[in-house]
Amino acid sequence: MCLTISTVLTHQHHGIHHVQRFSPDNDVSGNSGIAREDVEPPQSTTIAPEQKQPTHIDYQLVLLVPGFPTAYLKLQEHRICWLIPALCHACSTMQEQVDRLVEKTWEKFQHVSRSQRLMVGVSGIPGSGKTTLAAKVSYGLNKKHAQTSPGTYNGNPVAAFIPMDGYHLSRAQLDAMPDPQTAHARRGAAFTFDAEKFLALVKKLREPILPETRTLYAPSFDHAKKDPVADDIPIAPSVRIVIFEGNYCSLNHGPWKEAADLMDELWFVDVDFQVARQRLIHRHVKAGIARNEEEAAKRADENDLVNGQEILSSRQEVHEVVKSKEDPEWAPEQQGVGDGRD
Repeated sequence: MCLTISTVLTHQHHGIHHVQRFSPDNDVSGNSGIAREDVEPPQSTTIAPEQKQPTHIDYQLVLLVPGFPTAYLKLQEHRICWLIPALCHACSTMQEQVDRLVEKTWEKFQHVSRSQRLMVGVSGIPGSGKTTLAAKVSYGLNKKHAQTSPGTYNGNPVAAFIPMDGYHLSRAQLDAMPDPQTAHARRGAAFTFDAEKFLALVKKLREPILPETRTLYAPSFDHAKKDPVADDIPIAPSVRIVIFEGNYCSLNHGPWKEAADLMDELWFVDVDFQVARQRLIHRHVKAGIARNEEEAAKRADENDLVNGQEILSSRQEVHEVVKSKEDPEWAPEQQGVGDGRD
């Protein structure tokens, strides 16, 4: 059970008021709590656009008990909106959120053609925990595949987890930039990744899977050498679900947007900046990237969280927002220390 402060949001399209709605009827798909527009509210709640209404915005405390949807009408900015909060995902533990996403993705996968892949892009600011989320969902999907399809499993994973780390520009490439000092200092920013190469793989994975389709390869990142390793992650034709993970999987411009538009789902891991900052400081020191907490804090403030601001300000619409919480299984040392770029 949790207490949340909720506001109701609406938007206008071609002069018609569309009412956003939360539906309790889609627990299987995992879309509970996601705004929908496919069902109109009762006629008695409809207000003509020209009818004048109070202009204030008020807030309402709504007590949400999972499993017991609460329906209410709410007046805000000239409109009445109808909400049915079906499930309070903010109350879920990290593992519960993972389990829900596994179920949702598996259900969606059942409707994917045998010649196609289901692709998900997971993004978030550095330190949000997106790497752990993507890895755990991928693991959960493979476990479910083994349990539900033992005859076709044969040890071959149905899901693959592809980190964006492998698309870092190499140190040699950073050296060749007009301002190599800034390029190295800002490593992890969008301009220090090979976005075109990332897009090329996404496009290739979007092609139909045919009998002659060969294994594709994605690059990984060698944290000891601090450089990418080409063709290190195999993606066999039997891999039908691909979970991409990286800062810029939902960016709304350039090749990043082209890649995002090819995804079946976009997820965003939401975290408080101060929580992310503390995780990054811990990680940078543990990984040996920074000699002490002061140096780690400087790195987080001047690079990681600067990138985080761009990620937030340039994020396009996503299908899922996962709330990152403090969880022993999601501690910094469990999220991968690497180059501090989670």
